[in-house]
Amino acid sequence: MVNPSRGRAPQFMRRVRNRPALRRRSDLAVFLQLSLVSLGIAVGGVMGWLGSEYVHRNQTFRLRELRVEEVPAELQPAVQAVLTPAYGTNLLTIDLDWIHRQVQRIPAVRSTTVRRVLPDTVHVAVEARQAFVRFESPDWTRAVSRDGVVLGEARTTAVLPVIRVNDALSVGNDRLLPDAFAATFEDAALLLEWMPEADRELFRRLRHVRIERRGIVAVLQTPSWEILFGDGSRLDAKLAGMVSTLRSEVPDNGALIDLRYDGMVVVGSIDEDELED
Repeated sequence: MVNPSRGRAPQFMRRVRNRPALRRRSDLAVFLQLSLVSLGIAVGGVMGWLGSEYVHRNQTFRLRELRVEEVPAELQPAVQAVLTPAYGTNLLTIDLDWIHRQVQRIPAVRSTTVRRVLPDTVHVAVEARQAFVRFESPDWTRAVSRDGVVLGEARTTAVLPVIRVNDALSVGNDRLLPDAFAATFEDAALLLEWMPEADRELFRRLRHVRIERRGIVAVLQTPSWEILFGDGSRLDAKLAGMVSTLRSEVPDNGALIDLRYDGMVVVGSIDEDELED
């Protein structure tokens, strides 16, 4: 019998001989693909560079206007002043975070919203801090917000509660009250918020609240008493204790009513030495 496959290489031999040709075609395909990818990257880079150059050189998108319609009138000059260096900057590449930080550095600003308005405008909206008290020390008087930020010169016509300290103090660049007064300021603020609701007549007689080393003291006009609360805790209980004591004996002018003790009210006279501390 004659083998029909005589003279022909086995199948696996043919595959082996054809493999170099297939490998050459595969290498060529990979080379072409890599070349196309490289060309695409190069073209994309050139287009990106041209686009960047266009954006930076095009005068259409230069910042020419700052809209501050949603900024309180008294803050508009300050906002315009800190943002003057931004004029002429390309609106598409301007750092909005920088603008936000500049406006937030204004003490009277509580929060800021900044957005682009093409082609040449930045819109700034501001929520302002409100003056909460007049803060008086021997060397200056300032308006201070509820969160303890010094806003600036307190207007003499402004009707604000007064918090007074006997020590000179200075305010740093952060515009916050010094740490030595921060805790007692919070107690004094709590007292001023609580008193009108708890006893409106007592609040009407209030001359000012004084911060000293013993704590917070409510200084009345008539009668001329000083009520030493100490801190802002248990205010209702302290007031109830004072009212109960006053039912049995009304102190003379110049009295100091000490409410710092739990379940006890101490009535004495104002210590001038304490006022000097």
